Amino acid sequence: MGGKRCHTLDESQCIIPQFGSGPFTNSSGSGHFSVAEYRDLLSFAKKHFITVVPEIDMPGHSHSTVASMEHRYRKYKALGNMTAANEYRLVDPEDTSFYKSVQNWRDNAMNPCIESTYNFISKLMDTFKDLHKDIQPLIFHFGGDEVSPDAWKKSPACDDFLANHPEFNISHGKVAS
Repeated sequence: MGGKRCHTLDESQCIIPQFGSGPFTNSSGSGHFSVAEYRDLLSFAKKHFITVVPEIDMPGHSHSTVASMEHRYRKYKALGNMTAANEYRLVDPEDTSFYKSVQNWRDNAMNPCIESTYNFISKLMDTFKDLHKDIQPLIFHFGGDEVSPDAWKKSPACDDFLANHPEFNISHGKVAS
């Protein structure tokens, strides 16, 4: 779902196109590598003394991931499996914060105050380790820039987290007292 771009109003089948990717899912802005394709790419790179360094942007720049995990949530919720529905959810459903990213997304930041975000990151890293196994060591880059200062401002999960972990309650570079 998150790897496809197309014209849609509700993003139930694909992500709204940006930056010239166009209205059709077969454009250069859509798609993903299969496991075999990614491993072939790693093998090709290794033969040519090239190190593949995946860049994983989080918590910002994560609109397609957030939308995909919300799609997954709705699928498992409809099946009555709330454990699976919530396993990798990246948003606090009680969060009423309003923000826009520099790309004009209103939901492009993973919430760092909920356990399911870390379940997702763990699954993601385990998957990358498996993909690189026996081909190339996994070296990765986490990008985390351009998160709106208004993201999570009204997240009860973040309020609770910060109340229980005051050492992380930072304002303007100074620890709040």
